Amino acid sequence: MVAIDKNPVATLYLEKNARLNRISNMRIICSDAADVAHDLAHIADHVIMNLPHSADEFLDCALTIVKPGGIIHYYDIREEDDLFDGAEATIKDAASARDMTVRVLDRRIVRSYSPHQYNVVLDVEVCGGLNAEMDRTKILEVEPEDDEIEAIREGEKQFVTGEYVDWKTLKAGN
Repeated sequence: MVAIDKNPVATLYLEKNARLNRISNMRIICSDAADVAHDLAHIADHVIMNLPHSADEFLDCALTIVKPGGIIHYYDIREEDDLFDGAEATIKDAASARDMTVRVLDRRIVRSYSPHQYNVVLDVEVCGGLNAEMDRTKILEVEPEDDEIEAIREGEKQFVTGEYVDWKTLKAGN
């Protein structure tokens, strides 16, 4: 378990709490997440982004730290007329900028924050980058003719000619 907090007092309380609860497998880092994310790439099954006023500023860090298939718990303060869609778009845009995809698993109101505003959380699974997906996909290098495609769709023919190459080879231009 890794905990990152920029506030030294918060990390002292975290250390004390860990000792009181006999938690020995926790690494506590007193730092800005942006300064250490690159050293923690793809280590986390879960990333809890519980600073609702500035979570969007750390989405890039969270996407660096989380493993493919991991979950980001994204907290935000939202207006009642846009409880989830804007936050979901922010997450998807950040993932897309990194050539990644995400899937919303759950979204819910945590509590009322002020009149017409709510603290919400979205739990999103990071499905990995498009390149990671393509690395596992075989690409058809020689495209079949239209009549062959129709015969394959109809189940009258199996495509057996042509050569398949992996995406890494195709990407490298080999």
